[in-house]
Amino acid sequence: MAAVAVVGPGAVGCTVLAWLAQHAGHRVTVVARSAIEDVEVQTPQGLLRASPTLVSNASELRGQDWVLVATKAYDAPTVAQSLAGLAGSATRLAIL
Repeated sequence: MAAVAVVGPGAVGCTVLAWLAQHAGHRVTVVARSAIEDVEVQTPQGLLRASPTLVSNASELRGQDWVLVATKAYDAPTVAQSLAGLAGSATRLAIL
């Protein structure tokens, strides 16, 4: 089970985090400005559900196995500042 941080819980981020939590059993944390309690995404294969851990400040997390960035391009400067705390030397980063 990997520790996965999803930065940007919009349509793409929520779909990926719900799938990772439900099907792959990963420990998913969402970095978001607004509160998110439960995520439900309707897909052609059925409903995906997740109850991710939420943090509003990326500095609260350390040493994630994966960091998945699913923000709009204009948020890149803000996201870049927060990645230092999330990523360790073995962390994989994916831009969604």
